[in-house]
Amino acid sequence: AFAELFMKGNMHFSIYRLLCGILLKISPDNFIDLIILFQLLCGVIISFLVVYVSRRLGYRKNSAMLCGILCASYSTAMIYECFTLPESFFVFFCFLSVAGFFYFRKRNSASALVFSGILFCLPALTRISGMLWSLSLILIFYFYRSLKRIKLKQASKGAIFFFSFAGFLGILIIVSLFNVIKGHNFLPLPAIPDIKYIISAGNSNTIIPSDYSRYEEDASADKSVKLSVSKLFEKFLMVFHHREIPNNINCYFISDVMFPLMWTIKSRIILPVSITGILILLFEFKFFSRFSILFAYLIFLTLPMVVFLPLARYRLALYPVFCIFAVYPMVFLEHKLQAKTYQKYLATAVFFALITLSILFTNDYKYSSLRATDLISFAIGMEECAYDDLSVEMVYREAFMLETNAQSAIYLSSFLMKKNDFAGAVAVLRNFY
Repeated sequence: AFAELFMKGNMHFSIYRLLCGILLKISPDNFIDLIILFQLLCGVIISFLVVYVSRRLGYRKNSAMLCGILCASYSTAMIYECFTLPESFFVFFCFLSVAGFFYFRKRNSASALVFSGILFCLPALTRISGMLWSLSLILIFYFYRSLKRIKLKQASKGAIFFFSFAGFLGILIIVSLFNVIKGHNFLPLPAIPDIKYIISAGNSNTIIPSDYSRYEEDASADKSVKLSVSKLFEKFLMVFHHREIPNNINCYFISDVMFPLMWTIKSRIILPVSITGILILLFEFKFFSRFSILFAYLIFLTLPMVVFLPLARYRLALYPVFCIFAVYPMVFLEHKLQAKTYQKYLATAVFFALITLSILFTNDYKYSSLRATDLISFAIGMEECAYDDLSVEMVYREAFMLETNAQSAIYLSSFLMKKNDFAGAVAVLRNFY
């Protein structure tokens, strides 16, 4: 529907809508399959980009390949690549900009600088939360070139600034003109954010995965637009927690019960080791080293999530960087074990201490990510696959026991009535009607 609306000029420009609209024109009957195919292709390319960036960071070939393998087998990314959501394309363009930074940082031609500006603009044109990263990246790129004094042929720093920003601003101007011609706001954004809703939803009373609907209720009732510092800190910690807050897709439920996802890499494996890698880098004072671009990536893509909500679909943008950080402890340990004897023991002690702290930090979350709606969806799928009635009923009853509300009661009673168990259906609905 959104692809049709965009092609008719009824929606703001975004790269995702443009691609979907083109695929809709090419193959109206199969364009959903084509979108998923493109998203899977983006996932494959991201894995190669992770290998490329890891090599630029100084990883050996085997370590860089391990980063790519972790990225390629990350279950959450695989799941989202099979749904028609902009997340996969957003991750692709965000990390493509990181790879572009390493590629263009030593290119001296004017065309290279212009193209780098265009590349850095793409995350902002895919999702509004990418605007902060795009603006930050173009500034980081300029200051890096200036500090390293890598200039154009006989050109000044002003020329570097002009050519890199020319590509960046040129794309934004074109998108603004497109939006104006189509009768929309001139802002070159995929959507106009509702600041009051974003802040009030972020200030909701609780962060419980099984009760995401409460966010909308609280947001509509809360008229305050003041940021809560305690909530900001709580959501910042959740960004680095191995559990994710699901809304429309519960990644943990799906990946734990479906083959072959049950054998893929989960965030409960990646996040503790990744946090260890981050702590080691900070311990070595490498925040301003070549890893600084990855730290900037984390910071400027985390800030919008901290203001709003660190939902699973939004945190997906960080997984390529998490995979790179996750391998660094092994790179660190390998390097230190080749040093003097006392450094070997120190490195080993630091390594295992940080691993332990990371695991303790990421396993103290007291809420389960499983929701009644996940079990209901699973039961519906079982019905479609002709499972026996007893197995399906058990799943519906488990959903009803997990969250005893009207929704789970309706699904359970509807199934019971299909079996002509009207007495059982009445017993379930009696407390609600």
